[in-house]
Amino acid sequence: MTQVAEPTLGWEHLVTPGHVRAARIRRVQPMLIATAIVLMLFGWLLIGIFQPGRVANDRSKILASEVERRQRVALETFSGLAKPRIGMSQVAALPAASSLADRQARILAELNRSDSVPADLGLKDVAPPTFWRVPWKAGELYTTARGNVRLVGGLVNAGSADAPLPGRWLAAFRDAGDGWQAVTIEGPDFVQLPDTPSVAIETIPVTLDPLLATKD
Repeated sequence: MTQVAEPTLGWEHLVTPGHVRAARIRRVQPMLIATAIVLMLFGWLLIGIFQPGRVANDRSKILASEVERRQRVALETFSGLAKPRIGMSQVAALPAASSLADRQARILAELNRSDSVPADLGLKDVAPPTFWRVPWKAGELYTTARGNVRLVGGLVNAGSADAPLPGRWLAAFRDAGDGWQAVTIEGPDFVQLPDTPSVAIETIPVTLDPLLATKD
C-alpha cells in the first residue's frame, strides 16, 4: 500500500539553506567574538613585551648632551690658556688697551678686503694648540684660524703708563657670509672694547669648535 506524503506546511517554503546557515552562525557568534577579544588582548600583550623601549625626548636629550659637551670643552680650553710670564717692569711697554679698538678695526677691514690680517701689525700665526698652551710673549700678537673663524690675542697694558696693569685681549673674528664680525671673550684680566660685543666663551662653542684643539 502506497503511503501518501504529508503536505508541506506553508512556512516551510520560507526556510532556505541560507536561513539555516545564518542560524548556525548566530549560535557560534558569541564564541567567535570572545575568541577575537582574547586574541586582541594577547596581541597587545606581545607588543608590550617585545617592542623596543623608547626613551622619552631622546632627540632633545642627545642635542642637550652634545651642547653641554661642547660648552665644557670650550670652557676647559679657555681656562687652560697659559698665564702670561712677564715682569711688572715690562707691563708699561705693552700696547695700551686703549689702542685695541684701532687694531681691531684694521683687522676687520683687512679681513673684509682680503680674508687675511694686516701684515704691518706683525701678528704671529700659530696652530691652535700653540695659541692655547704656549704663554704669550710681551709685544707679540698671536692669531690662529680655521675656516671662517680667526682668533687674535695678546698681552696689553690695561692700566696706564704711570700705573701699569697687565691684561690680556682675546678677540674672535667670524665671516658671517655678509662680512666679518668680531666679539671679545670675557674672562678674568681680559679687557673688553666699548663698541664690541663681549661673550663668555662657552656661549659660542659651535663657532669656536675648529679652534679648540689643544693637542697637535
